[in-house]
Amino acid sequence: MSKVIDAYTPCGTYLLCRPLIAAEKSKGGIYIPESARNPLNQAVVLKCGDALAPEDWPKGTEVMFTQHSESALKIDDEQFVLVTAENVVMKKLLDK
Repeated sequence: MSKVIDAYTPCGTYLLCRPLIAAEKSKGGIYIPESARNPLNQAVVLKCGDALAPEDWPKGTEVMFTQHSESALKIDDEQFVLVTAENVVMKKLLDK
């Protein structure tokens, strides 16, 4: 994680996440051009807002959120998304 990101903390119920990128190749081995890839509504939590309990949103938790609910950020040429906890519809437990 960027040192600049360490200086920021999301406010309220926002989660700062790194977006997951769609696959370049299909299961059958066909390459998918970037223009044809659908954006994933999935990300990995990096930090949670001050209104959320950190034990509920540990770093590394994969989350799925509703379409068009995220705000894209670019900091130090790295892509991030801000998502509110209310828009998260599913999360993957770290020990599973």
